[in-house]
Amino acid sequence: MSDEQDRVLLLSDLRALESKVERRISEEGETTRRQVDARISAEAEKTRQQFETTRQEFDARISAEAEATRQQFDARISAEAEKTRQHFEARIVSEGQETRRHFDVVAERIESLVKLVAEVNSHHATVLDDHEHRLQNIEGHR
Repeated sequence: MSDEQDRVLLLSDLRALESKVERRISEEGETTRRQVDARISAEAEKTRQQFETTRQEFDARISAEAEATRQQFDARISAEAEKTRQHFEARIVSEGQETRRHFDVVAERIESLVKLVAEVNSHHATVLDDHEHRLQNIEGHR
């Protein structure tokens, strides 16, 4: 064989080898791509599940904290409402006592004024009676 034929055969072998290598690279690349895709999908699912678990944990914690906060507010509001009720009851009792004292003073004053009016009326009645008797005496002498 000649050099030319050897080169042609060698070139043909190289092309066949190149074709085989390209096919093998393509096959290996496809296999690797599938493996990477599968791994990415698995990791993505694992990550999604971890996020879901974390979300559920946060939801549970937030719900528990919200309930605890609501209970604290309810207790505080109830305590403040009781203090307010007691304050107003005491204030109402105090104002009632003050009002009674005021009305007692007013009643005493009215009573003394009524007595004064009664005394003045009695005095005027006496004076009028005296005038009436004198007029009758004067008219009777005529």
